[in-house]
This record gives sequence, C-alpha cells and structure tokens, in this order.
Amino acid sequence: TDDTVRGTSEPVSGDFRLEFDGKLTGYMPFDASSELMKSSLDALSNIGDVSVTRFGPDVNRCYTWDVTFISDLGPLPILVADDLDLEGTVASMSVSKATVGDLPPFDGPDYGSRVVTDTSGLSVLIPELKQGIPYYVRISASNSLGTSPSIMPYPPFQIPYPQSPSPPSEVSLEPNDGSTLAVIIDAPFHDGGKDITSYRVDYNTQPFVQERQRVSLTCS
Repeated sequence: TDDTVRGTSEPVSGDFRLEFDGKLTGYMPFDASSELMKSSLDALSNIGDVSVTRFGPDVNRCYTWDVTFISDLGPLPILVADDLDLEGTVASMSVSKATVGDLPPFDGPDYGSRVVTDTSGLSVLIPELKQGIPYYVRISASNSLGTSPSIMPYPPFQIPYPQSPSPPSEVSLEPNDGSTLAVIIDAPFHDGGKDITSYRVDYNTQPFVQERQRVSLTCS
C-alpha cells in the first residue's frame, strides 16, 4: 500500500511581507527562514527585538512562524500579512495572537516611582529594593503640556544583588610638576551596596598596544 501523504492543492510559492503598526518589511519568500523573518522585523524602526520560530512545511509547502516580542511589552498591534504575491491553490496568510502580551502591574505594595528633575544628569538610583527579586521599570517624560507614553528598557528588568562597584565615572590625568602626575577621579555611579574604601591607580612607562583586526575577501 502507498501510505504517502500528498497535498490536496497546488503547492504554495511566491513572496509575502509583513506590516507592523503601519511599517512594512521587505518581501520574503514563502519559505522564509526564521532568521530572515527576524532580521526583516528587526529592521523596522517601530519594533524592538523579536525572536522567530518556524514550523513546517506541511504537504502543501506551507509554514507557520511564531513571532515573540521580547523588548516590546504589553498588548501590541497585530501583524498584518500582505499575501498578494503568493501563488498556489487559494494561498493566503493569517495572523492570530497565540499569547496576548501583558505588562506588569505598576501598582500594589511593591510599586514605587522616582521623579528626575535634574535633566543635566539623566540617571537615577532606585534605593531600598528587595534583594534577589526582579524589578521591572518603565520611563516617561513630562513637560508643561503633559506626559509622554512610557517605554521600557531592554531587558525590561534587573535583579538587585550585592556586587563590586562600577568603574569610576570619569578620570583625567595631568602633569603636576617635573616628577609627578595628578590623577583626578570621579566616584563610580554605584558602589555595589558597600562604601568604597579605596581606589587603585596602576602606572607604567610601557604604552598600550592597540588591537587591529583584518577582514579579507579572497577569490580563487
């Protein structure tokens, strides 16, 4: 007996493209790899990082792609498929939300906020957090006319834990006299949770060696 499963239609061929919130990707072949679809979506100016997993093909050479939005969080506009250049028996594409994105609730007992009014130094430390627990952050900007929509960093969370301090935020070097140099050190942005007790200054007369890497194209 012949147990081979055969397609019931003319196999699909041609190209398609995707639209996200008004921005279009370039055309991709009907069997676009997960890497190609990811790079096409990543190239859009209004989308963050995504991961793509491809499934298939079935007997009619049809595929399914799962697109997971990594850096864009919350409910998002649905992708729209332009399938006009696809060929095959009633070849078409559809998009559905396998999982609806959801934002962490910015309320409740663990909710907090800080207002940065010094716009000359756009950084802030969030104090008194619980060690080992992930904290999600969102940021908005305000002026006399209102407040912007919030955005989230990527990755959108970090876990506070004791650590070594960050490097000094700035250092400069200048001659002091004929036999001494002055090293001026600005404190690190964070101290890792403990007071900084010392700084180490290394010096030598041997210069640094700058690395050079060569990229070559050869033909034979």
